[in-house]
Amino acid sequence: MAGTQELFISLGDYQPNAALDPQQTTLALAKGLENLFERIDRMKSLDPLFVDVTWGAGGSTQTSTLSIASYAQQYCGLDVLMHMTCTNLTRGQVRHALLLAKEAGVHNVLALRGDAGKGQNRWEAVEGGLGNATELVRFIREEFGDYFGIAVAGHPEGHVEGGGIEQDLVYLQEKIAAGADFVITQFFYDAAVFTSYVARCRAAGVLVPIIPGIMPIQSYASFSRMTEFCKTKVAASVHEELGPVRDDDEAVKAKGVKLAAGMCRQLLEEGACEGDWDEFPNGRWGDSRSPAFGELSDSHFYRFTLGNVEDRKAMLGDAPTSLPDVYQVFSDYVEGKLPLLPWCESSLQPESLTIQGELARLNRAGFLTINSQPAVNGGSSADPVFGWGGAGGFVYQKAYVECFCSPENLNKLMVAAEKKESLFVHAVSVSGDEQVLGMGNSGVAALTWGVFPGKEVVQPTVFDPVLFCGAWADEAFSLWQTMWQNLYEEDSVSFDLIDTIHDTFFLVAIIDNDFIKGDSLWECLMEVGGVREGEA
Repeated sequence: MAGTQELFISLGDYQPNAALDPQQTTLALAKGLENLFERIDRMKSLDPLFVDVTWGAGGSTQTSTLSIASYAQQYCGLDVLMHMTCTNLTRGQVRHALLLAKEAGVHNVLALRGDAGKGQNRWEAVEGGLGNATELVRFIREEFGDYFGIAVAGHPEGHVEGGGIEQDLVYLQEKIAAGADFVITQFFYDAAVFTSYVARCRAAGVLVPIIPGIMPIQSYASFSRMTEFCKTKVAASVHEELGPVRDDDEAVKAKGVKLAAGMCRQLLEEGACEGDWDEFPNGRWGDSRSPAFGELSDSHFYRFTLGNVEDRKAMLGDAPTSLPDVYQVFSDYVEGKLPLLPWCESSLQPESLTIQGELARLNRAGFLTINSQPAVNGGSSADPVFGWGGAGGFVYQKAYVECFCSPENLNKLMVAAEKKESLFVHAVSVSGDEQVLGMGNSGVAALTWGVFPGKEVVQPTVFDPVLFCGAWADEAFSLWQTMWQNLYEEDSVSFDLIDTIHDTFFLVAIIDNDFIKGDSLWECLMEVGGVREGEA
């Protein structure tokens, strides 16, 4: 084969906020693309089979997606597999997007149904749109003949939306029958799962190439969330390997790479990735005229959610009828009485447990925290609570809180923060209204950094005002609707309450630039929350 790796490049759903300075937004996006292009150039040396480029819901990343695809295809000489979804797109819009892809020299498409659009509790086709990946495959074949090589998703352990493994296999047969050329599977962490899946596919008459989806572990928290949500089988030996180093991201990544490499070697020895990409025209697999069968829905890698409607109702408790009811849900989470929130996909981290009391009081006062950390000044990288990055280093971080609050509480916060020279506050509403105060309001600010033997300073966490007011604000506000408001009947008291919070509250980031003391942030928040020192 031309290569044994799949280079996966994910642009995500980055959408600049319209309220930002257009020049600032353009420069930020340009810098991001420049950085990504440099990474593609470096990774080219690995001789990847193809470059996989994602597609935002409803074509929200269409311009950037096509720019990346065109660059990789035309300037790097790499084959591109561009995602194409059905979400919020009419047939005409799908046709237009594929015409642009063709003009860019892209010959391969991963056909997916896609995730539900923003504000939607469940996936629905738009009027004049396509209902699932099978229909999308068929449409591409009808409109473009054999020009595009078409990939579809496979689910070795079953699709998370249900139906079971056997029903998924029926969907796959339908997708192949509609004209798909090859399959990329959902990720797994047991090579035997893939081997068994391929055997079932072959027995069912699915004879096209099947590429295993390998996702190296980046952190223990994300690994746990994704495997739990997707009901992914994980061998006990993997947990035994990761457990002792779960709080050391560098060690987790190293073991994740070792695990992924081991699975790849095992799968190659067992004959995975059979077939030759270069046997087919334009560097693609398959011929739509061959006697085979094909879909599933949804994206290649799943977006984490809090389960179905009933799961969320059970977790979030009784339907809220007042703001204090909502505030109590957030305080219950930080006190460990709730395992998750729509914005927090795991329980409170050990470092935030050191400020648990302050966070609970803030939430009850109407500052709904979704991210936080205390200040650390030269802590040991081996510290069981604050340490990261491996042994022998020193870690630093600024006190930081990210929360939702009402306009009234934001006004109080701004008045109090003006008295604290080290504080920086950046707030944005769903409509794009911004308020900025304090030191360091001109650009990106470091939140966490570390100094390690034989390395440059490592800076894993920053505050970027462009991304904060753009991509993250869009996502954070949408979760009020998609994960909470839609649990209730339209026009009910609870529905209207969440709607009011979504429409009127601000998303606020507060940074204390004095990482040596780090107490100004907490003094300010306790003051505006009406909480005195030592008060429960």
